[in-house]
Parts: sequence; C-alpha cells; structure tokens
Amino acid sequence: MPLLVVWDRGQEHQTEIFSGFLVLHGQRLMWMTAGHVIEHLREVVSSGVRVGAAKWLDSWSRREEMSVRVDLPSTLSHSISVNNSSLDYGVIGIRQNTASLLLANRAVRPFTEDMWVVPDTLDLIGRYAVGFPASLVETSEQKARTKIRGFVAGTLKVLPFAQLDRPEHDEFDEFWSDPDAIYGELLGYSDEQGLADVEVPGMSGGPIVGVSQAGDVADFWLVGIQRSWKPDRRLIRAEPFRKVRPLLDRLSTDVGG
Repeated sequence: MPLLVVWDRGQEHQTEIFSGFLVLHGQRLMWMTAGHVIEHLREVVSSGVRVGAAKWLDSWSRREEMSVRVDLPSTLSHSISVNNSSLDYGVIGIRQNTASLLLANRAVRPFTEDMWVVPDTLDLIGRYAVGFPASLVETSEQKARTKIRGFVAGTLKVLPFAQLDRPEHDEFDEFWSDPDAIYGELLGYSDEQGLADVEVPGMSGGPIVGVSQAGDVADFWLVGIQRSWKPDRRLIRAEPFRKVRPLLDRLSTDVGG
C-alpha cells in the first residue's frame, strides 16, 4: 500500500508516491518501507514546507474513491528507521482507528506471519520487485468554479528478476557491501510496445515477493524489502525480510500508536 504526499515547494507542488507494504504482527498493523524513505519523509516535514495532502492510497486503483488521510508529523512520531551499509528498513505504527479503517477495505491485505516465514526447503519459481516508479507518477489539475482539484496517477509495477550471487570485489563497492543481501538482475518483459524499460527509483521500500507453486496452487511470500539499484546494469539490492523478522516484536512495541 503506497503513501501519497503532496507539498508546496515555492510556487510548485511536489508530489511523491512512496512504496511500502502493510504487515500484521499479532494485533499490530505496521507499514514497512526502506529506512531511507522514512528519513526522506522526516526531512520533508522538518524543512518547513506546507504539506498539502498526505494519504494512504488504500483505494489507489479506484478513481474518485476517498483514501485514508494521514497526519504526517504525528504519523512519523510513531516511526523507526535504520539506514546503514548492512540494513535499510523503516516502519510506521498504524494507530488503531486508522488500522480499523484500512482493514475494513477488502482490497487491503497485509502480509501476515504465514507469508513471511519462508521454509528453507521451498523452491521459489519467481521473484518480483513491487512498487510505484517515480518516473510513472503523473499529476493534473481540473478547475471548477473557484476550486482547483488535483489528480495524481501512479502505476504499480511488478518487475521480475533473477537472483544473483554476490561477486568478489577487490575494491569496495557500497552496492555489494552486504553478503546477506538479496541481489538480482531485472528481467525484460514484453508488452504492446515491446521490451518494457522501467526505472526503479520510487520503488524503494516496496516488497520483494516470491512465488512458489504446488500443483495448480500458487503461494506468495514476503522475502525482502527493495533498497537500491544499479541503473547501468539493471541490478537491484534488497534487504532479506528474515533479517527484519526477529525485530518485529520490539518494533511493534517501539512504534507505539
């Protein structure tokens, strides 16, 4: 579930859709993303700009439907972020009243424990980075009498990738710094225009989803959190969710709400 934030920068509106996903840990609903995404949101709030709109896009696929509004400064007061060479994750605790509104929407389905405890023997037939590329976010305005209505359109992308082994390097490279990270090469996929070429910025914090299949039944697993990429080689790096999983008990308490 993405987060939309619109703020004024001078005479212009700045619009961003931040990728992330919901996890339900016990009775606690949390929004998870990359740590550097949370840090960027804090910078927006602390810079003194006027935030015109902030919404959980729980109805992003249905035009004209109302999304759940977000009090961004208050919401970020219930957040935690870690951003270093070995770990990059962020979490926001969703307050109970907001959680009730979100979960009342049948289209909102958080990841639950049975989806992130991936058996070691499981054979994944596909891995996908999921999120909203910044290059595909479009804005428009519609004037009606004395009011101006703004519209934002984002495109959800599900990008397949082939997992790679971490190479050995003689020189230090931040991208390859963590031997436990998930590394992958984005695969091309065909559409009506031919080979699609999507840029990853904006997808940071989105889930890495694995797919397994037993007979005719496909299962989906939360295996990681998108972190960074190398555009010249279409490589991505993600945090394995198993590194964050042991922290969920403490995180669900620390973020309060």
